[in-house]
Amino acid sequence: MEWVDENHIKGEMSDEEFMEKVEEIAKTRDIHKQGRDGMINVYEEYFEYKNVPYIIKILRYYQIGVPLSEIRGMNDLAKYAVLEYPPEMKEIAEFFDSSLISELTGVHEFLWRDTLHAGQEHWTLKRMVEQMHTEARECIDELPKLKETIQMKFQTIIQKLDKLLFAT
Repeated sequence: MEWVDENHIKGEMSDEEFMEKVEEIAKTRDIHKQGRDGMINVYEEYFEYKNVPYIIKILRYYQIGVPLSEIRGMNDLAKYAVLEYPPEMKEIAEFFDSSLISELTGVHEFLWRDTLHAGQEHWTLKRMVEQMHTEARECIDELPKLKETIQMKFQTIIQKLDKLLFAT
């Protein structure tokens, strides 16, 4: 990721491209059903940490019919960073997010975070991205412990099932 300044990434969709995209959306959008606002992915990049892939995206808020200079989002920039798992991690992420495993491990939304929380409204984009990297590393660093927790619980269940099924 190459930074132009604290709030812009090299390769990020320009203001002009962004407004063109908003105009395209406006042509087909049913405003009565879908409303006038939404988010556009203006940048994304794949990363790896300890051989585990993750994605950081920059989403930008829009309002149909509102000039760019007047768009107010949920923070000072009207854009924010998100952490997502890539397609190749979907099965693992969904496994951790399943209610049984989530309850067992305490993991909720594995490799799935954003910077739309109280106290983050005035952050620079660079700080948001750094936070998403930190949260990705924390998720990934937990994997060995999570694996051990799941293995121990499943071994206990399998032993109990074996006693029931093979009792003589």
